[in-house]
Amino acid sequence: MLLLGCIKEASDYELVISLPNGLSGFVPVTQISDAYSKMLSKEVAQGELLEDLHSLSDMYSPGTLVRCIVTSVEKNADGRRSIKLSIDPKKVNKGLNASALASGMLLSGFVSSVEDHGYLIDIGVNGTHAFLPRQKAQNYIKALKGGSDLKVGQNLNCVIVEVKNEGRVVRLSVDRSEVAASLATEQQNWTLSNLLPGLVVKARVQKVAPLGIKLSFLSSFTGIVDFIHIDPEKSMNYSPDQVVKACILSIHPTSKVVRLTLRQSFLHPGRSPNQLSSDRIGAVVEEATVKAFYKQFGAIFELDDGSLAFARLKHLSKTRKSLKPGAFKTGCKHKCRIIDYSLMDEMSIVSLKYQIIEARFLQYQDIHVGDVVQGKVFALKPIGMQVKVADGIKGLVPSLHLSDVILKQPEKKFSIGDELKCRVLECSPEGKKLILTLKKSLVQSKLPILSCYEDAKPGLITHGFVVCAREFGCIVKFYNDVKGLVPKNELSSEPVSSPDKVFHEGQVVKVTVLKCEPQQERLLLSFRLSSRPALEEKKGCTPKKKQDMKYEIGEVLN
Repeated sequence: MLLLGCIKEASDYELVISLPNGLSGFVPVTQISDAYSKMLSKEVAQGELLEDLHSLSDMYSPGTLVRCIVTSVEKNADGRRSIKLSIDPKKVNKGLNASALASGMLLSGFVSSVEDHGYLIDIGVNGTHAFLPRQKAQNYIKALKGGSDLKVGQNLNCVIVEVKNEGRVVRLSVDRSEVAASLATEQQNWTLSNLLPGLVVKARVQKVAPLGIKLSFLSSFTGIVDFIHIDPEKSMNYSPDQVVKACILSIHPTSKVVRLTLRQSFLHPGRSPNQLSSDRIGAVVEEATVKAFYKQFGAIFELDDGSLAFARLKHLSKTRKSLKPGAFKTGCKHKCRIIDYSLMDEMSIVSLKYQIIEARFLQYQDIHVGDVVQGKVFALKPIGMQVKVADGIKGLVPSLHLSDVILKQPEKKFSIGDELKCRVLECSPEGKKLILTLKKSLVQSKLPILSCYEDAKPGLITHGFVVCAREFGCIVKFYNDVKGLVPKNELSSEPVSSPDKVFHEGQVVKVTVLKCEPQQERLLLSFRLSSRPALEEKKGCTPKKKQDMKYEIGEVLN
């Protein structure tokens, strides 16, 4: 299925894409273009960074519209649907051939090579060489890229300016005004087999219905505009035979159903949809006003700031059976929580479910290192155990952290569906990475959490775990990958000849900070906790006070 999407996030390994109707998918780094994949393979083979290979976050900005094709739809281990996409022009433009290319067509292309006088562009059409002259790219470069040159693997909206030799050679332009003015016409001979999302067309209204509008366009095509994609400022003003501009959102591969949008920000190619702030995700809106209710899909609300939001049917009540349509008449007010936002629909996604409104975590950004969280086991893997913390939030308990002692057969202790109390060791919202521990000594610890070198003040006592025991001493790890060294002479008040025989990997230990150099990330620690304060207090310590002193099992005393 071909879709128009909008980049929501760009990381080193994937692009997260906002899709129509509140959906989202992702593009793996290997599904960008042939030229980019070849450079990735070359870098891996050489084992060193290539100067010309730029990261996805360098080339792609949130808010950029891209054409995608669905490569697979799978269910994750936690039951959520995962939509895998590709923006490779060979897949997106596979319906096109050289003889079908015509002047004025708007296509997706990728920079495959940077030349002296311009750029070779991969438009995914076999037997066609596409060239973008440098003068036709200057306007685009200055406006959007701060003057920096185009990069191999960069996605471009290109207008065909000239076609030569029956489509074997084409000249392109990415000039902003030319791209914005582009319009798909009958003269370009588009067919259902090569029609592309992102094309702007002149259409005629055939029928206006509560759930949307039926359009005819390019003389022989018909398409549907869903209620979400009707221009909100003109929603009551559409009538049969009215001529409108529309943008193609998707083309289904088998049914050939075409869906379009009438929203203004999509009617000028090269522009971005209205940006929604992610700052409000998690916010609870006390009174959201119902604007429209659709019994098969959900409801549209107006929030307290005047913006629109959509709640899917499953988010309007605890269960389908408990849903009361009468409670969603226009003007009714409900309490809801913003759980996401859709760039393609230009509105927030909300839920009215009580358990979601009251939920502690909605996204990775809500979780902090050191937090104690409840999780449910959904997979046991060789590397550890996967735990679901909340809808859309999952973490990994590495094998080392399944217990205070190393478990050789964790499947005998844990089962799918078990609910557990864990502590957060690391959390990276950008990479959706969450590392947890089940070690009771860490989960139940009341000592301060050490999650950055700046917090490691001399005298601080905290818990950590041994990751290495060698002749020179022990390396102890804390939260957020903070590590420190306990030299051999600080392992105990008594000499320890073989640290690797006394201490083992994964062992939870109590340490005191001796010295820290945050800029160099150097941390010096000691296991000798009681000897230092005892020496200082010796002078003023009466026999009675000595008797009242409390010691912990395992403490080393002089």
